[in-house]
Amino acid sequence: MVDQDISPHKKTSAIAPVGDRFLAAAFDAVIFTPIFSFILAGVFRHLERVYFMAPESFEFIVILGVSVMLICLLTLCLETFFLVWKGATPGQYFFKIRVVDASYPQGRLRFSQAFLRTFLWIIELIPLALPLMEIFSEVDRRPLHDRAAGTKVITLKKIESNHPHVLEAHFVRQTLLGVSLFIFVWMLITTAQVYHVALDGGFKKSELEENSYFCAQVTESMAKRNDQDRSKRIDQALALYFVGEISEDCLHAEADFVLWTLDEGDKAWAYLAKGMIKKYDHSQYKSYLEKACENDAAAEPCKIAEYQLDSSRPMPTNSQTAQILMVTTQYEDGKYSKAEVLFKSLMKTPGFRNFAQQGLVKTLWAENKVERAKGAYQSIMVGLPEDSRNDLSAWICHEELDQSCGSEAVEACEDLKRDIADERREINSSFIGLALIREKECRQTGAVSYVQFHQLLEQKEDVLAFVQAIARDSKKSNSERDTILQNLAFRDESVRPGFLRLMALQEWLKHPRSKKDLSLVVKFLEEKKTRDLGWIKVYQKALASVMKIGEKELAAKIIGLPSMEMARQYDFIDMQNKALAWMGKSQNRIPASVPSVDSRESSR
Repeated sequence: MVDQDISPHKKTSAIAPVGDRFLAAAFDAVIFTPIFSFILAGVFRHLERVYFMAPESFEFIVILGVSVMLICLLTLCLETFFLVWKGATPGQYFFKIRVVDASYPQGRLRFSQAFLRTFLWIIELIPLALPLMEIFSEVDRRPLHDRAAGTKVITLKKIESNHPHVLEAHFVRQTLLGVSLFIFVWMLITTAQVYHVALDGGFKKSELEENSYFCAQVTESMAKRNDQDRSKRIDQALALYFVGEISEDCLHAEADFVLWTLDEGDKAWAYLAKGMIKKYDHSQYKSYLEKACENDAAAEPCKIAEYQLDSSRPMPTNSQTAQILMVTTQYEDGKYSKAEVLFKSLMKTPGFRNFAQQGLVKTLWAENKVERAKGAYQSIMVGLPEDSRNDLSAWICHEELDQSCGSEAVEACEDLKRDIADERREINSSFIGLALIREKECRQTGAVSYVQFHQLLEQKEDVLAFVQAIARDSKKSNSERDTILQNLAFRDESVRPGFLRLMALQEWLKHPRSKKDLSLVVKFLEEKKTRDLGWIKVYQKALASVMKIGEKELAAKIIGLPSMEMARQYDFIDMQNKALAWMGKSQNRIPASVPSVDSRESSR
């Protein structure tokens, strides 16, 4: 009844060349892209935010789909407008192409023709790229959207008139137009509803509620405090994470819920929490902490984020997380009397008693109040959870071995062995395993060699404890400790994990070094060519050391070790500039002249 092309036309029509049509489409894309970007900036910001928070969520899929739909809608509106107004889009106009009525080329396109043609073109283009196929296969270069709308694309070189539309073609075209308008309106309404739900986080909320997003430990802690303020819950969760009471997955779920349900002020806490989870991924860590300050630079989570990025900033004090950070910092900085007071105060806070008790024992020990520390240790052991009890026993065992490595039995080590034997459990912590092996070696030889200990290490916390044990070993001289650290950092190829090499080198660089030693460091770093955050800290320590002994040649080598991207990402540029100023060179040479390891290697 209806042929493929229902519009009668002359075979001598001046059909537009395919090349011109593609060039016109590219020209339109260049013009429309910045317009679309400006109009849809808000939607794109929402898309970026949701992708940053949860790229796998249904919200992201919905907002991505809405973004595509809005681009299609803008394309439909703009192209329809230009076709009705000028018979051509800007690109078609520039290349002297016109879209005309196939039956009456001299007249202007009707709105219904322009709308139907553009709508069908979008429908064809997105899933199937049909216009690209039909423009080559159809004899008059008229794909489906041209045939349905009764249009054709011509050049201005030859414009020939055609016969009027037949009644059948007009009927089919009006039917298609009505169906297209109905589908278009239905899609707009549905898209608006789904987009509103996605912006409100409705899909993610349902997912989190179904998956029991609340952590039991946080709920219990909040209940004991008789505080059900949801905005304080994420602060409590972050503090519990810092003391090891909840897992990363638990904190991640709590932060997700805040991001999808609460207001912007509470979301700063969630960004801070996610940043702490990503602490060993510097780029994400820094991005999350910066987002914690986006809305309110004076808020508590922002102050904590700033302190995490720069410890010279004032320490915040108005939240549970800040209190945990404060007591931890006081202890690590050797301010034990202040730490003791804070730990005693924290023992009264629900959820933090175990942490405070263990911290108090360690603080008393560090203050050389050994008898009080042992008394506190014995009094709290019964009430501690199994893992915490064994970890504290292992810590005391290490401390006593540091003081008295010999043939006599160490009480904490014996407690640890007895607990493990009674519970018939495997040793799943390398820190505990290290304590038991150290105790055995001390009993047998009266000294610790550290030769095979590094093979036990799995977690970064255990590596730190191992390196600190070497640095504090009072049975060894400074030169012996240096030799052990130097072997771990440079010579022992069996050393695993790589984090141990890094920490051994950082500890070794804490003390003044000779030119020969620092030359060894530079050579090692040149061969290593790492991009990890921790090694930037080694670059900083090494650069500071060579500047102290006045070795400009070594300083120049260290300045060129990190790539520019790495130096910028990890804030090494300022130190490079200071070193160049010390060497008497222009600071502008860093981005322009100082080669990275990659560039030097390629030049070889």
